[in-house]
Amino acid sequence: MDAECVQAAEEAMHEAAKYETRCEALAALVDFARTLIEQARAAEAERARVAAEAAAAAAEAEAKEALCVVCMDAPKDHFIRPCMHVCTCEACTQQLQEQGAQSCPVCRGPIEGIERVFIQ
Repeated sequence: MDAECVQAAEEAMHEAAKYETRCEALAALVDFARTLIEQARAAEAERARVAAEAAAAAAEAEAKEALCVVCMDAPKDHFIRPCMHVCTCEACTQQLQEQGAQSCPVCRGPIEGIERVFIQ
């Protein structure tokens, strides 16, 4: 963008040289500077909007990652042994145990046990 600004400034100077008085030339340069400032502000606002959207998407992904992989509703608070996947909530853990589930819902590895995790 620096090269573009330099080129645009040179063009503005060339245009300003066409005016008969210095006041007209300075007014043209001021108008050009205002245009550049408005463009820079618009570009900064766009970067801020994109950054805010990315932060919101990351927060949403993080919130989804904290949910049980079975019901996708309650927070994860149990892990599967031996694979150590923290992936189920209390209700889904009980359901898995009642059904006699033999494999982890994440990796399909064997279940030797399911333990509660206390996350702060």
